[in-house]
Amino acid sequence: MRWRWFTVFGSAMLAGFAAPASAEPGDTQVLTWPDGARAAVSVTMDDGYANQWRYMAPLLASRGYRGTFFLITSWMDAENLWPAWQAVAAAGHEIGSHTVNHVGLTELDAAKVKEELETSRARIQKVIGPEHGRTFGFPFSKSSAATALAVEQAGYEAARTGGEKTNPDTPQTMFLVQSRHPLAATPLAEMNGWVDEVKKSGGWLVVGVHGVVDAVQRYPASHEGWEPVPLERYVAFVDHLAAAGSALWVAPFGEAARYVRARTGAGVKVLERGPRQFVLEFVAPAASPPLSLRTELPETWAEVNVTGLGPALVVLSAPANAEGKRFVTYRARPPATVTIWAAAVPVASQADAGPDARPTDRPMTVRRDAGPDGGEAVAPRSGCEVGGRGTSFGSSGWNPWLAVLLGWGSWRRRARRAGRAARNAES
Repeated sequence: MRWRWFTVFGSAMLAGFAAPASAEPGDTQVLTWPDGARAAVSVTMDDGYANQWRYMAPLLASRGYRGTFFLITSWMDAENLWPAWQAVAAAGHEIGSHTVNHVGLTELDAAKVKEELETSRARIQKVIGPEHGRTFGFPFSKSSAATALAVEQAGYEAARTGGEKTNPDTPQTMFLVQSRHPLAATPLAEMNGWVDEVKKSGGWLVVGVHGVVDAVQRYPASHEGWEPVPLERYVAFVDHLAAAGSALWVAPFGEAARYVRARTGAGVKVLERGPRQFVLEFVAPAASPPLSLRTELPETWAEVNVTGLGPALVVLSAPANAEGKRFVTYRARPPATVTIWAAAVPVASQADAGPDARPTDRPMTVRRDAGPDGGEAVAPRSGCEVGGRGTSFGSSGWNPWLAVLLGWGSWRRRARRAGRAARNAES
């Protein structure tokens, strides 16, 4: 019974107690927002006023952002405004539909609703391109469950309404997404407060702007829009977004909607959780965009090779967090089979340690491991962070639990020899 207990106890110690069952190396989650951002923001503009392409689109682009512009297609046709919006689309912004005639859909019969939705969408896709006209902005924010269903049946992917609210990270329906609309008199502090709020809640802020007015260079009202926000206030608001850095994911409305839809339908299954590699099966609804994943790693995997993210192998660093845990964050397009294995691990350097040093006192160096198929090792990258204690048994480095076992066994052998010597002396 005593040796049976030792076998079980020893097996548990050899396993290294790396992590509890609820969170162990190999466990992978789909991140709420890309690259671990805390929240999402989409800046949208309605109608198609000239000051939107003159000021608003270039300002967003200058900060590295892309916006969504919901156009009234009959107006674009009547004044031949399409060339300006083709240039906006070529710069990476999204063009969505705001109906043909800017009418409240809740006031129309079903046939007219269908015509407004389908005709405007078809016109945008013909003039701008098939990747546009996929999202819709309700005129006057007049919407209902019936009109939301009509938008979905017309082939759109998502629709923005009003509500003056910030959305949770997953709206109840993608065809009645709430938005906040600053007016000419809305203070900058209030607008910036929306941003600060969403950073805390982790939700999705959709801002709807109709126009912008330049106090220095004035244009006709038909260029500036309804309730135009002063240009300097709009600039300050966009700068406040930029100040949040990586905490915010700022993306076009349609791109954010597609990410949410894919994320809610995605799943990751661990196919293999071996000592040298993890193999993950990543699935999501058809035509999903790339999603951000985060995989927990053994404490000794300071850098990893990853396949399944594209045609080439990717090398990613995995610095330890404050708790000593290691994670790697990456993007993958489902469906995909992702394989992760250690490219660099911390190992104890015997030559640099004194004879009395404990295993965890020895300096840490980086050992390069070949792939699980025995292929050529990847060259080290500068700036790779390593450190922490190795706790995995096998090729991953020193295992302190194994040291305890070996020391205990050595002590038992010495005690037995001493006992036999004492008995021989007495006889």
